[in-house]
Amino acid sequence: MGFQASSADPCLFVATRDGLRVYLIVYVDDFLIGSESEAEIIRVQKQLSRHFEIVDLGDVKHFLGLEVQKEDDTFCVSLANYIDKLVARVGLSEAKEAGTGLSEEQGWEQNRSKMVRSIEAWLVHFSMWRCVRGRI
Repeated sequence: MGFQASSADPCLFVATRDGLRVYLIVYVDDFLIGSESEAEIIRVQKQLSRHFEIVDLGDVKHFLGLEVQKEDDTFCVSLANYIDKLVARVGLSEAKEAGTGLSEEQGWEQNRSKMVRSIEAWLVHFSMWRCVRGRI
């Protein structure tokens, strides 16, 4: 089908045909096809259906915990629901703001819990998402 694996992400595959790029994101048995060309999306979808049983769910609304909203030709990715679930999972839904109680001399960096480091890592991950244009 002409797709090449991306060096940026092992789940992303890119193909170029007649100057048009087509993006295929695959995660286990879920995938997204994106391109500026509706015809290219349909072509790739038909090719995939020759090899796999697929269901066309239309424009993406949710994918791997991400909420996707479409307005004209702009897609905005939101992780608000995912963040709320993460906060609930670690038992911080009702948490109030408070100081740490640690002074700089007591070594905040050395005393951070594994949970706090995990939350920080997820928040860094969340900060990398942006709005994109095109049809997904």
